[in-house]
Amino acid sequence: MIAWLIFLSQKIFSFFQLFLSEKTALHYSFRLLPYLISFIAVPLLIKKSIETEQEEALDVKQSIFLLSIPALVLAAHLITPDTVLSLAWAAALLIMVQVNKAREKLQLDASQATPLLLRHAFLMGVVLAFGAYSKYTAIFLIPLILLTGFGLFNSLIAASVALICVLPYLWWNFNEGKNSGIFFQHTHAMGSGSRDFSLHRLGDLLSAQIFLWSPLVFLFPLWHVFKLKRRELFYFTWSFLPVIVFSVLSLRKRVEGNWPVMGACAAIVFFALIIRKRKKLFYCSLFLQLSSIVLLPLLHFKKDFFTKLIQDISPRNSEKLKKPSRIDREFQNWDSVALKINSEMERTRLSKTLVIHRFQDISSLLFVNQYLKLPQLSQLKINPNGRINQFHFDELYSESPTKSYYFLYKGNKALNKKYSLVKEIDAVKELKLYFVK
Repeated sequence: MIAWLIFLSQKIFSFFQLFLSEKTALHYSFRLLPYLISFIAVPLLIKKSIETEQEEALDVKQSIFLLSIPALVLAAHLITPDTVLSLAWAAALLIMVQVNKAREKLQLDASQATPLLLRHAFLMGVVLAFGAYSKYTAIFLIPLILLTGFGLFNSLIAASVALICVLPYLWWNFNEGKNSGIFFQHTHAMGSGSRDFSLHRLGDLLSAQIFLWSPLVFLFPLWHVFKLKRRELFYFTWSFLPVIVFSVLSLRKRVEGNWPVMGACAAIVFFALIIRKRKKLFYCSLFLQLSSIVLLPLLHFKKDFFTKLIQDISPRNSEKLKKPSRIDREFQNWDSVALKINSEMERTRLSKTLVIHRFQDISSLLFVNQYLKLPQLSQLKINPNGRINQFHFDELYSESPTKSYYFLYKGNKALNKKYSLVKEIDAVKELKLYFVK
């Protein structure tokens, strides 16, 4: 889904090339659709949920609060599947709020089943499929709708609609996509494999949620968890189920801070309903939200200052801050790497295969080549035969019996220490390594 989003964004906003350089236009155009989702679509769905719940329009405080949530302001700067998943999550939440309102009008208590609501069930199925195409974490929506009163018959209809919508993807997984997709995620679930027990990863994950949701939005429901009423428990469940699951996983695995961020949608609705009559709480939350929004750019551009500032207080976090950020690692030196690979391939004039460890690396090469237009890199295509050698070049010089493999690896880990590449490319006669610092 994120690939389609970037493709559509670049096509729709290609007019930027009329008044900007091609490189600059590409960097802006591929972000614009995620910006529109994060800044407009998701807030509008959350706004509708709040208005449905309180049965009247947002007041000024609620509007300002909604538009200053760090997760909505900053999330689009990182193009991830979570941007699209948050859209599906907010849509599913709105449908559930509408279902709960329908139950209220029918005066049903907690023990009574939700009647058949065909329109809501069909829309929920479409939303579930949309979420599944964006990220596998959408599976959390299934227990959520079952636990929070969607009803058995509505759930069965929604599941059937979702299944029909995702059939093409499932077909691909059992055929061409056997070495990626669901099967690959099952084998390499949650990033890296199991590690030693660590509370530091849990602390990092929760800190990221406090920052992205804003401190009061995240902590206020936790502080009042034992005082929550039935409707408030609904929003608490939708907010913290992903957080709880990923928190447990983080004790043994690497979990990214953005993975549970979609839970913020329900937390925002919950808090917006509270600040409607609590002005001081609104001002306090607004100050913390704006502080978070300002802090992230400062941490990026004034890293040395903050590193020295916290060195004595928290040496571990100070050392962590010295390392290049994820944005630095993902987009640093790719122009020079692409030029170097292209030049080497032209020099050797052999049939060549490029072996690349990570999906992100090939994506970065393809992206920079949109404006570099290097002839050798232009031959890049996907080979479905296996993950480790899935990306390769056409054999332009098939008359040559010699094959040359180029292995691109980010970092400085030993070639065969973690990945048994020798088994995958035992026909290698020449192997060149390029390290991206």
